[in-house]
Amino acid sequence: RGQPKQISTSLPANAHHSPNTMILAILPLLPLAIALEASPSNASTSAAQLQGAAYMDCGTAPLCGVLVLESGYGSGKYHHGEPCVHGLWPETGSYGSSQCISPSSSTADPTSPAQCYDDISFEVHEWEKHGQCAGVADANDFFSQVCSLSKAPLAVMQPLHDEGKTLQEMADGLKSAGYPVFYVDTSADSQIYLSVCASNDGRWVIAATSEFSAKCAGTGPAPGPSPGPSPSPGGQCVPDTHGPACSQDSDCGDYDGCVRCAGSGYCTCVDLSTGRCA
Repeated sequence: RGQPKQISTSLPANAHHSPNTMILAILPLLPLAIALEASPSNASTSAAQLQGAAYMDCGTAPLCGVLVLESGYGSGKYHHGEPCVHGLWPETGSYGSSQCISPSSSTADPTSPAQCYDDISFEVHEWEKHGQCAGVADANDFFSQVCSLSKAPLAVMQPLHDEGKTLQEMADGLKSAGYPVFYVDTSADSQIYLSVCASNDGRWVIAATSEFSAKCAGTGPAPGPSPGPSPSPGGQCVPDTHGPACSQDSDCGDYDGCVRCAGSGYCTCVDLSTGRCA
């Protein structure tokens, strides 16, 4: 995921460096500086969140995330003649309330490209950064699901790309076809995020966030141990760490810094309305 843009605080070349001038130049930056300081972790805040993507709540689904589709309109490696899949990312930590469930069979890296990829090194990156938290059996299982899930929405995007439609028109076309567009990345990457979820069996489906609990409710024990955050000490909620165990929001009211019960089954300090710790 990308890095946030650097903010320039330099004054115009013809500006006089008087105290009043400097104060006026800095004032417009204060709200952004305050917002960044209030985020769970400046170092771990995603570029997508800074650009406006919402924090993803899994509801009662143990796993939820985004299926990221490249439009082909981006720059560098993101510029190509047809839309393609980037990957499937469980929204853990500061991105959302998804659990990180380890592979049930093997964590070994893929050794040959999957049907919808052509770069094994990039595929290894996707597996190690995202796939190993997706609750699947192994790398083959993960990429088989990624390719299968992305095939139909990419078929919707391709003719729109051929017609020269814009990124937003592609997103609108996906919505019209019934796909849940979670976020439109208008950065140089030019991507569209569809919301997805999975139950403990690690079978991912495309679903609107409002459907997570119905389509992907947890059923029994997870297929493998989770390397996710351990509960925070002292009965409190801090950024990027599970708080005390809970089953409803009222269970979290007496703990310092906790604002609600997340879909992971632990109290959290993240306010859904802002995507940041309160």
